[in-house]
Amino acid sequence: MTRLQAVLLAVVVVVVGLVAMPPYLDIRKVNGAILDLEIIADAALRYEFSTERSCVTPRALLADDGVAGWQGPYLDSDADLVTPWGGPYVFDLDRHLVGIGAGDATVPAKYRLGGEAELAMPIGEGASWWPARAAGS
Repeated sequence: MTRLQAVLLAVVVVVVGLVAMPPYLDIRKVNGAILDLEIIADAALRYEFSTERSCVTPRALLADDGVAGWQGPYLDSDADLVTPWGGPYVFDLDRHLVGIGAGDATVPAKYRLGGEAELAMPIGEGASWWPARAAGS
């Protein structure tokens, strides 16, 4: 292989890598957000079981807000409440979901609550993703 062929091969590999990288990074963030949402939804359910009340804010999973029966913290740190894009996770209490706020400009609009591919998980003991999603559509 000549030097010219080696340089051309290197250029092709770099171009393919640059074209393939953004979708890969997006998928990593989406998968990270899904895992975070499952952890937060589980923590909210444990909060509800121990306090016999629905959790109304993600912050209540970290610090005792004076509710009787609180046995937390239910999450390890503040970092558990931050999306892979750097914004906060929020609760949509009307639809019983935890997700990414509709006004979070750090996240593509399609992944926010109400977006066409919203990233959200049901919270609370009788919450179901399907009815909540259908009601919000």
